[in-house]
Amino acid sequence: MKIKTVSVMWCATVLGISFCTPAFAEHVNRDQYQGRDRGEEHRHFTDHDRRVLNDWYRDHADRFESEFREDRWNNEELDHRLQPGNEKDEDLRRWARPVFDELAGRLDPLPPDWQYERVGYNVCIVDRDGTIRDRYHFDRDQYNDQSRFHFSEQDRQAIGDWNRDHRNAVSQFLNNFGMCMENDDLDGRLEVGNTVDPDLRDRGRPAPESLVEQLSTLPPGWHYVVIGDRLCVVDRDWRIHGSYHFQHY
Repeated sequence: MKIKTVSVMWCATVLGISFCTPAFAEHVNRDQYQGRDRGEEHRHFTDHDRRVLNDWYRDHADRFESEFREDRWNNEELDHRLQPGNEKDEDLRRWARPVFDELAGRLDPLPPDWQYERVGYNVCIVDRDGTIRDRYHFDRDQYNDQSRFHFSEQDRQAIGDWNRDHRNAVSQFLNNFGMCMENDDLDGRLEVGNTVDPDLRDRGRPAPESLVEQLSTLPPGWHYVVIGDRLCVVDRDWRIHGSYHFQHY
C-alpha cells in the first residue's frame, strides 16, 4: 500500500508538471511581451530628436508651407486631438503623412511597427495600435516673425567666448576679406536694416560651424556670415538683422 501511494504521488507530480508546462511557457511569454510593452510605453522624443527636428524645420519650412494651409483645419482643435494618449481618428488619419525619409533617418529608431508621422506642423510618434505616444510641434512664429530676431545675451556670451578662445581668427578673417576699409565705413555699411552691397557679399564667408552651433537658430534662408571682422545675420535678400564686431587680440 505504501509503495502504491508513493507511485501515485510520483505520477501525479510528473503529470502535473507536464500539464503545467504549456501554461507556464505561455505565462512567461506573456510576461515578456508585456515587459516589452511596458518599456515601449516610455518611448518619446529624445533631446537628440528635438534638436534634429528643430534644425530640419529651420531648413525646410517651405516644404510644409507648400503642402499645408491654415484654413484646412482648426489649429486649436488639432492641438487637442494630437495629445499623447489619444488614438488617431479617421480625420487625423486623412491628414497624417509619413515624415520625409531624410528626416526619419536622422531620428532615433522606434519599436517594431511604430512610426513617425507628421500632421500639420506636428510630428508624432504613433504606436502599432494607432495611439499617439508623443508629439513635437514646430514653432512657426520662431521663424516667420523676422522683426523679433536679435542677438540674445546667450548669443553674445557665446560669441565673446568663441572670440577669446580663437585669438587668431579675426586676423584670418581680415586676410580672407582681401580689402582695406576704415572701421567707420564698414560700420556704416553693415548697420542693421541695410542691405549688404554686392562687393561685400562676394567677400563674405560663412561663419565657423563651431560658433554657429552655439547660436540661436535662424529662419529658413537666413545665415550667419563673416564680413571683415564682423559677424552678421543676413536674410535671403542679404538684409542685415544683426551685426557683431569681433574683438581684436
